[in-house]
Amino acid sequence: MQLPLLIAIFAVLFFGILAIYFSLKETKINQALKEKEKKYRHKLCETAILEEILENINNSLDIEKTINIIINNLDAFFPYSTASSLILKNDRLIFKTKIKEPVNTAFIKQVKDNMLKSMQSSQPLLAGEVGLPESIEEKINGVTLNGNNNSSPSSFLNIPLIVNEKIQGIFNMSSKKPHIYREEEMTFLYKISGLISHTLSYIQEIPIRENGKLISLITSLEDGVFMVDVNSQITAINKTAKDFLNIQKDNPTITQALTSLPNSYNFSGKIKEAITLNQKIEEKDIQNNNGKIFDITITPILDVLEKKELKAIGASFLIHDVTLEKSLSKMKDDFTNIIVHELRSPLTSIKASTEMLTEQNNLAEENKKSLISIINNQTTKMLEEVATILDASKLDNGLFTIQKTQGDLENTIEDTIESFRITAQKKSINLISHIDPFLPQVKFDSYHIRRCISNLLSNSFKFTPEGGTITVRAWLASKKIFVSVSDTGSGIPIEKQHLLFSKFTQIHNNTNGATGTGLGLYIAKGIIETHGGTISLKSEPNKDTTFTFNIPADITLQPPTTLPAGSPSIALAKEGFSPTS
Repeated sequence: MQLPLLIAIFAVLFFGILAIYFSLKETKINQALKEKEKKYRHKLCETAILEEILENINNSLDIEKTINIIINNLDAFFPYSTASSLILKNDRLIFKTKIKEPVNTAFIKQVKDNMLKSMQSSQPLLAGEVGLPESIEEKINGVTLNGNNNSSPSSFLNIPLIVNEKIQGIFNMSSKKPHIYREEEMTFLYKISGLISHTLSYIQEIPIRENGKLISLITSLEDGVFMVDVNSQITAINKTAKDFLNIQKDNPTITQALTSLPNSYNFSGKIKEAITLNQKIEEKDIQNNNGKIFDITITPILDVLEKKELKAIGASFLIHDVTLEKSLSKMKDDFTNIIVHELRSPLTSIKASTEMLTEQNNLAEENKKSLISIINNQTTKMLEEVATILDASKLDNGLFTIQKTQGDLENTIEDTIESFRITAQKKSINLISHIDPFLPQVKFDSYHIRRCISNLLSNSFKFTPEGGTITVRAWLASKKIFVSVSDTGSGIPIEKQHLLFSKFTQIHNNTNGATGTGLGLYIAKGIIETHGGTISLKSEPNKDTTFTFNIPADITLQPPTTLPAGSPSIALAKEGFSPTS
């Protein structure tokens, strides 16, 4: 008997297709993750630079110290052979280079000359300066110069720092490797330069004790930030923080700011601890009263004017919203578990049936046919699951298509209903249909409309109790054919109804063990919208639910059948068909 061999071949093909699909999906996800990681690294670098500047902020924060902060933080994020700065300070030029890869003196000279030309080309920004000082003070550190290395700068970036419309310095990144700095890196570095320039310009215009309010400069950040002094009084807070913490007042107290966060974390105490012990405190996965999840970092703000010992004069409270990341992670885990569950059952049935066919040689022909039927049915079920996953992917990427042909929608609806009759009998559920017998011919994709109706009926059967009723109706109105599926099930909470047609969403807390991939309604919506129609729902919790969709109908087409005069259907048509009849 060749059946086991055929089953083995099918299994290999099936899992091969599944492996290819998930491999392609994984590749796409990995590409997206790499892009997201790059953006995250850029943001991390930006945050680190701004945070360090805020920690060291005072009126004496000069360009040399600022550029050192930038270069030290860029070290972990950008490749380079040398990182250099050229600073105009007290009528003298200071050239400083950090060597990361072995280079020779000629390489350093080319970098310096390049930066000098860039500085000279910015003469209009020197605010009245006649020219640049002739003497240059040089500071070189890092890897030892290699006299045998003949390389020259093949890639370089010059980024100016301008404070109050006057150029104060330039920092440079150079590499022996060609073409390593792209537009994306240039844009990021100019953004950093702009932020720092704006910050330093602002510092020069305000009193030293008001410098803590510089947090207002980063109100455009997606993260929430507020700052407190040693008495835990809020000195600055951005709009994002107010939104995250549900703050309505313009000048909230620390108690009002932390009201929406769990009391068990004692954030007031942690702020005092950060200030007293001069240490950063981090808390992960903090959930507020609205269900949002945050990572929170409390960082002491140091008084850099204190020469003997750095002393904390306050603390910053950084709130990063990770709700979406956590939701996506949970969604991915839930979907994986569901897929495994959905495929395990048919695979178990196929395995058991195959073992019986191969191990029991004396099986009656009738039993063999029964086992083969089980294998066929379970195989069909697995293929339907895979088709669902593939269609969901096509919808995501705008590749989902249908094949419309002129046909009788009434027959498609009735055939779909009939396929659920046995299920209705087993569950003691009344399955009723009210289909207008004079629905016009319409162009539609019979397979996908049948699938849409099947998804709606499957949902109703999952959540309709024994003795309940499921009703399918179809009628013509406003040049559209409407189809509805109603049930007397548990209903859907109003606040969750907008989630029903989202991917992987399962709203019901059912008690009958019903499960699914959460893709049924998502795909049903895609099918109907691809037909040019709409789908909606109306539900009253603990009472009933009705899903209704429509597709365009060409009422100039002939109806599917012509009935003799005096027939009951003609009489019904004369009286007027009602979708509630």
